[in-house]
Amino acid sequence: MSGTKINDLIGSTNEQVSNNDDSMVDSIINELNETKDNSQQMPQLTPEEKEMLMKQQMYEQQMLEHQKMQQMQQMQQMQQMEQMEQVPSDDIIDKEIEDEIKKSIKEENKTSFVDYIKNIQNLKDSLIVIILTVLINLEPIDGILKFKEIPAFYDIESDKSTFLFFLLKAIIVGVVFYLLQYFTE
Repeated sequence: MSGTKINDLIGSTNEQVSNNDDSMVDSIINELNETKDNSQQMPQLTPEEKEMLMKQQMYEQQMLEHQKMQQMQQMQQMQQMEQMEQVPSDDIIDKEIEDEIKKSIKEENKTSFVDYIKNIQNLKDSLIVIILTVLINLEPIDGILKFKEIPAFYDIESDKSTFLFFLLKAIIVGVVFYLLQYFTE
């Protein structure tokens, strides 16, 4: 009989099964590897999706820059406001001081003229008092005013006038001065 031997059949079947098994295992491994690669990689995006994603990223970046610019502008405005508040206050103070100085100079000029007139009046008064004092202390007038008979005004033992005599002369000068002022005004 010329047939096929069982061993040959089993061997060939084993080889075929083994080859089939090998190819099947290889295909499974390949599928697993592909799934792993696909899961690790980002999903494939269409060009429109890529463009939208880029636009969104650019928009977010522009918004961040815009916010930073606004913050910078606000900081600059605050600094300018602080500077504006400081400068005018200094200018106002300087102007106020300058105005006060000008007013005081004008008042001093007015006051100095008024004071000059008052000083002339005071000088006149002082001159009158000096003249009256000199006149009352001249020998002829002093001799008339000495009350040698009244011991309260004159000390006979020391031959000098007492304090009450000088006080009486001061009162006389004051009364004469008052009368002169009263009649000259």
